[in-house]
Amino acid sequence: GAALLSIIGKAELFLLTCTYAGKGKFDFRLELVHDYSRDAEVNNRSKRDALILEGTRKWTSALEKRVMEKPDQYFWLHRRWKTRPEGYRETQK
Repeated sequence: GAALLSIIGKAELFLLTCTYAGKGKFDFRLELVHDYSRDAEVNNRSKRDALILEGTRKWTSALEKRVMEKPDQYFWLHRRWKTRPEGYRETQK
């Protein structure tokens, strides 16, 4: 995924989100998740799996934060996001 590509390319890992702001306007947010270009560990192949896991965790956490800000605007496309954690309670509208 994105974390692996960033690691291989020694590049920054970003999250880009877009939300509708009304009246035909949209807000785009570009958030730096991790800068692999400055991470010395990317050259250590034995740590690659751990780096991928950590990058994916950080990216997922950043996405979850944005979804929680405006859950009505999130498009549930991927099966990964359609389940709720055990004990999750729906917020009142």
